[in-house]
Amino acid sequence: MADLLAQAGRYNELVNTYQEILEYLQDTWEKVVTHYRLAQVLEERLDRERKLSFITGRVLSLDPTYMPALQSFGKLCQRRGSGLK
Repeated sequence: MADLLAQAGRYNELVNTYQEILEYLQDTWEKVVTHYRLAQVLEERLDRERKLSFITGRVLSLDPTYMPALQSFGKLCQRRGSGLK
């Protein structure tokens, strides 16, 4: 379903779908990947920086070594003009 929503450009619905999926996931890796996909939609399609920051933080709290989320967090810090302190 998520793929269909993305292909149709229905990104707000896609965000809601990912959030609903996250409520039922038990596996940590599946949560990491789904949170990251949600963050990608927020960053690339909806430009919701505040929500992106929160979701990226959740990914990193589940797996602090997940490289795509670390890279996304780095880009976010650069855009905000702040570094990691």
